[in-house]
Amino acid sequence: MFSVCSYADEYQPDIYYKLQWSASNGSVNDLNIFLKYNQLHVEATNRNLHKKLWSLNDYVQSCNLDVELNIIPDSLEAIDLFGNGDFVVLFAYKIGCIGGIDPVDVKYFAFYKGQKYALRGIELFISNDGVDEGYNPPIPSYNLKSNKILFNYMQGRWSLIATRIMF
Repeated sequence: MFSVCSYADEYQPDIYYKLQWSASNGSVNDLNIFLKYNQLHVEATNRNLHKKLWSLNDYVQSCNLDVELNIIPDSLEAIDLFGNGDFVVLFAYKIGCIGGIDPVDVKYFAFYKGQKYALRGIELFISNDGVDEGYNPPIPSYNLKSNKILFNYMQGRWSLIATRIMF
């Protein structure tokens, strides 16, 4: 007797996002984001060359409460920020282990010419009582601080990406 066991469901993402852009040289690139409960896998590929450009993995470890791991859809973009035909790919996600209405970490990444830039912080809560008093601004990676155009762009979008309004 012969039987086929399929493990596909174990490896299928719960949520999948895809972003596609064309580079100035005519190549088509894909950004694929896979979320599976407490794991995140992001991979950019050059479709023409069938080549991985870069990848990122993250996860929530040992959480006895509720796992919070969500892409922020408004953060997904590929833009020619420098006007040179080389696109900056940006995305952000919330990640943490929570037991109620708790702020979680927000990680906002940009990839440009093969280099990763990061802006990391905690959600900003706005409620009927106002802005959370314990809020601290996000922290940029060293190389993001050095790239003023990209830093200003990401910093300018942070409030859109990292704010939770609770009325």
